[in-house]
Amino acid sequence: MIGIISQNLPDDLVDDPRFEGKTTYIMDAYVNYMEAFGARVVPIVSTESDEDTLAKLQTLNGVLIPGGSQDEHFTSKG
Repeated sequence: MIGIISQNLPDDLVDDPRFEGKTTYIMDAYVNYMEAFGARVVPIVSTESDEDTLAKLQTLNGVLIPGGSQDEHFTSKG
């Protein structure tokens, strides 16, 4: 069982009707990748209580911590 930590919605998606009532997300690519290798994925929602998160962590074999941005690593020239 692998936990995946949710990320805050980017500003450009906050008003998107697909995310109405949501403040965080987990990219499906992360879930699909883990499941392709046989893992059961457990969402760790960044807005849940510390107690809920700790209870989940006690049952997991690992945690995927997403982050970063391609924009930070690539610059356009021209």
